[in-house]
Amino acid sequence: MSNLGPAKQFLGLEIARLPDGSIILSQRTYIDSILRRFHMEDANSAPTPLHHKTRLDIDMSRDREADSAMYQAIVGSLMYADTSTRPDIAYAVAALSRYNTKRYITHMAAANRVLRYLKGTKDVGLVFPGRSTSEAYTDILRGYTDSDFAGESGSKVARQLLLSSTRRAHRLAVEETIACRDIDYRSRVCSLLRGHTQGPMPHTAA
Repeated sequence: MSNLGPAKQFLGLEIARLPDGSIILSQRTYIDSILRRFHMEDANSAPTPLHHKTRLDIDMSRDREADSAMYQAIVGSLMYADTSTRPDIAYAVAALSRYNTKRYITHMAAANRVLRYLKGTKDVGLVFPGRSTSEAYTDILRGYTDSDFAGESGSKVARQLLLSSTRRAHRLAVEETIACRDIDYRSRVCSLLRGHTQGPMPHTAA
């Protein structure tokens, strides 16, 4: 057995070490391979994983069905990147995964857009700061809330808006309680990992 030094690659992950002790995990080579596999290497890059006006849950009865094997292969490939180094595509992958058994051209176009987004962000990865830079990352955990009903279809939103003001207020209070509990849990986990407690977690309404 011989010592080959610090690992530089592992199961599609690329490991880079900086002088300050920070570690960066990325998947540039893996992303290039799936772009070639699905013939997207020459496509234009996209600025976001999903377009803000894309609705995947509307009636697709007039749309053509997409190739099942191809769609599932794309979603599976995206899922590996999502769970490894690219949490920025997690929402898009989760949304696309709902339609593995009933997918249409609209869903395929959305999946291809995620590939185009990855093409333009190949070098993006996870950064684990070293001790000398850890203080610069005290604000690393942020919370966001969705203000468009999480992209729900118009009919579902309309039904929600028809609730009485009392019921609507109660529902919103319950949702805020659940969100606060989730924030508190994640803050505690970060405190355990850091070994000390940070200040309030920043929150942004999206």
